[in-house]
Amino acid sequence: KQLNIVEFFSQVGTAMRLSVMLGKNSVKRRLLLPNGLNFQEFSYQAFQAYDFLQLYKRHNCTAQLGGADQWGNITAGCDLVRKVTGQTVFGLTTTLLVDSKGNKLGKSMGGHPGTTLWLTASKTAPYTLYQSLLNLDDPTSLDLVKQLLPCTMTQMRLTEREHLTNPGERVAQKQLAAEVTRVVHGDEELRKAELATRIAFDDPSHLNEMEGSSISELIHSLPHTKLLLREQVGNLWTELLVEIGHAATQDKACNIVSQSLKINGSRVSNPDRLFDPQQDLLKGDLSVVRIGKSVTFIS
Repeated sequence: KQLNIVEFFSQVGTAMRLSVMLGKNSVKRRLLLPNGLNFQEFSYQAFQAYDFLQLYKRHNCTAQLGGADQWGNITAGCDLVRKVTGQTVFGLTTTLLVDSKGNKLGKSMGGHPGTTLWLTASKTAPYTLYQSLLNLDDPTSLDLVKQLLPCTMTQMRLTEREHLTNPGERVAQKQLAAEVTRVVHGDEELRKAELATRIAFDDPSHLNEMEGSSISELIHSLPHTKLLLREQVGNLWTELLVEIGHAATQDKACNIVSQSLKINGSRVSNPDRLFDPQQDLLKGDLSVVRIGKSVTFIS
């Protein structure tokens, strides 16, 4: 049903008291900040409350779950449902997962601002989830191990001690990435994510040990770029970097080559380097392009 803003506020606004809305802790905190709170942000609780009301009316939804920062919006919905229908509904919030700087995890992780992590494999590949957790900083990963992993206090302390003794081994990150990926996607997807990580960062020749069908299955489980590499014979790698979106221009591609480009684990520093299938293709017609910590699988 189409509902304009005047109709919305005439239906919902009369059931929501300004004193109650201003009394929400989340609103109070924002009002104390230098930038304050704009009307769009303040009125959001009214829209979310209306969502809860419609879910109750249409689908008999009696409980809403969310992060701790949604408590004010969820209770606003509970109040609206009670006032309009006379029925009681419920809200439940959980502790937010945040990084060491207090930023919410999920929308920007693994050094990729703006990259949202989803639990659904079609939206975020298991490999991407695994890598994002593996790239967390030490304080964040140690906190998440305590929050998310089914460990005893003794096991947590042992993990923390092992990690702090040799931080280069990234013990906490590896345990966290493995357990979360296994729980969300299962043992087989975890195995693929770990194998892809070894191929990308340790030794791409691991790919040559796999069967053809396994390679195809692995490639399709990864975020990869289709480029039909065998048709690129004779093209410069700088041209391919532009083609796959790693560089906006040839000049910028040349800078990448001179600074940090690896093809299948081997350093490439010559900007005039041509694509050579004999040298640059792994089994399954795949190339692994690494620029710093960023890895792209090209097939």
